[in-house]
Amino acid sequence: MTAAAHHPKTIEILIDGEPYEVHERELTVGEILALAGKDPASSYLVELKGPREREPHKDPAERIKLHPHSKFVTVSCGETPVS
Repeated sequence: MTAAAHHPKTIEILIDGEPYEVHERELTVGEILALAGKDPASSYLVELKGPREREPHKDPAERIKLHPHSKFVTVSCGETPVS
């Protein structure tokens, strides 16, 4: 198999349940948050690695290797308005 067959040109990842197509095999936490329209200064990323395994990524400069169907959720760490 060729390298192109192993690594498709675009891969689909899920962020907060929404699909996103990316062309890179590695992105920073900040870049992934930006794809989802989130501010890295007030949000962080949690990678869903299995049914019970969660890996938080709080450093916006951290690089994450992406795989087809990588799943992430965003978490707000800013203040929440109180009514």
